[in-house]
Formats: sequence, structure tokens, C-alpha cells
Amino acid sequence: MSERITTKGGAGYKAIPPEAYGTPLPKKTPINFEKRKAALSESNRIAMKRLITATSVSFLFVILQIIGGDSAHLASDMFGFAISILSLKYS
Repeated sequence: MSERITTKGGAGYKAIPPEAYGTPLPKKTPINFEKRKAALSESNRIAMKRLITATSVSFLFVILQIIGGDSAHLASDMFGFAISILSLKYS
């Protein structure tokens, strides 16, 4: 840190360097919208893949539960997966 000496009204005094006020603010950089959009698109693609996998496995279990008994709980979970898939697809 450098100390600056300035004069004010003929009397000399030490000015407080900007670094003394805390961490200096970083330089502003322009927002890279293309990079941000690509990152969000990749994130949505991964989420969609996972949701489709979970829905496929759940569908298999629903079919097995229809054959063997109660399937309402898992079917309601699949409905939630479908809503998530649609929201990712149309967002």
C-alpha cells in the first residue's frame, strides 16, 4: 500500500488510500449472455435427461404395481415429473 501526501489549504496531511476502506471493487466486466445462455441450456439438458430417466423407471414400476396392486402414489410422482419436464421444455 502506498501512502499519499497531499496538501489542503497550505497544510500537509496524509490522505487515506482507497485500499484502506476495505476490499477494492473488482473492475466491471461485460456480461457474456451467450456463455450464460449456453450454461443454462446445458444445465436444462442434464435436468431433462435425469427427469426422463426417473419417469421411465417410475413408469416401469407403475406397470408392475398395476399388475400387483396399488399404483396411485407412484403415479402421482410421475405427474410431478411430467410437470417438471414441461416447465424445462417451455422455459
